[in-house]
Amino acid sequence: SISGTYQGPDGGDTAEVSVTQSIVVRAPGEAPIGIDCGGGHYDEVPVIDGLPFLPTEDQRADIEFGSVNVQPVPEGDRWWLDGGNVTVDPAPNAATSDGVTEIDDTEADILYRSEWWAADEYTVTVNIENGTYDVVFHLAEIVFEDPGTRVFGATVNGETAFEGVDLADEHGTGVATTRTLEGVEVTDGTVEIVLASSVENPKCSGIAIREA
Repeated sequence: SISGTYQGPDGGDTAEVSVTQSIVVRAPGEAPIGIDCGGGHYDEVPVIDGLPFLPTEDQRADIEFGSVNVQPVPEGDRWWLDGGNVTVDPAPNAATSDGVTEIDDTEADILYRSEWWAADEYTVTVNIENGTYDVVFHLAEIVFEDPGTRVFGATVNGETAFEGVDLADEHGTGVATTRTLEGVEVTDGTVEIVLASSVENPKCSGIAIREA
């Protein structure tokens, strides 16, 4: 709460003014951090190499998507607003696919069967302790089958992580793959990840931030 005195021009009338502003303070997180993009469609918490992916089991219990494609994620289901270290802007769309129930090349099907996507781009910001990290993108095409239907890329703190990725062309539908940007140096306590489209829309199934 900030209080002060306002005085009109030429020494006119005065008034006491008080303004209240809420401030959210987020302490930096510790690596490794895993994010299940689209998480909430499934109750199970995916785990890869010992790393559980947010949202937590308790957070998932409060998420009620109720449909395959949610545009955008309803405010009450935005688990990243719970005061943790993750923010997403704008609120992405969350989707899964009834047609893809098994994912090849992974034992963590549950992670790859859902996604965040957007018509143009969206930004995932993670507050984390300063250090050097590898940022891993977990990807699988679960909607399109034809090459060239979806092409997208990503940056981390302004550095290109990957670009021109066409999952359907390079891997096919329902196949897990990863892209990794190694040696990301964090000096301001923030990892900013931007996923942007070239064709159709960008998507991501999961993001992991691990110490390099």
